[in-house]
Amino acid sequence: QTVLVLNEVGRHRLPPEALGLARIVMLRDNVGLDFGAWRDAVARLPSVWGAELLLFTNDSIVGPFQGLDRVVDRIAESPASLFFLTESEFAVRHFQSFFWGVKGAGLSNPVLRTFLTSVRDMADKAAAIFLYEVFMRQACEALGGMESLCLFPLDELTGVDSEIRPTFNPTHHLWREL
Repeated sequence: QTVLVLNEVGRHRLPPEALGLARIVMLRDNVGLDFGAWRDAVARLPSVWGAELLLFTNDSIVGPFQGLDRVVDRIAESPASLFFLTESEFAVRHFQSFFWGVKGAGLSNPVLRTFLTSVRDMADKAAAIFLYEVFMRQACEALGGMESLCLFPLDELTGVDSEIRPTFNPTHHLWREL
């Protein structure tokens, strides 16, 4: 089932078409960026932790132009409980958070739950990336013992020279391939 979190500035108004897109629609102030929205969703709907598979995505996604069946099949077949579509070497090698999820035992992992519930509202996108996106995988693996999977790792997408990889974003440079 789909939960749609709409970030809005000022007076909250529900767009009429939103009700046709999701089972639950949440309206919230436009604070905290993606991680703030995800924090609020799991806080207000704790029953989502009882799902078999929990996907998080943001509104920067264009597509998919074909179904997600192949992606979901790869996730289901993997023993990893934490997964992401892509990774980046910006700052340190990390998974990008525009599309990620958790399944199985990962749904009850206290490190992941604490990580999400401790998110603070950030106005600065770069700060949110450094504080949350860059460290989520490391915290979940090192502290939570979770196994993770990157569905489209850089090594499989491109032979980009190692000197430019820290500035390379596959979602910008390899969008056709993805």
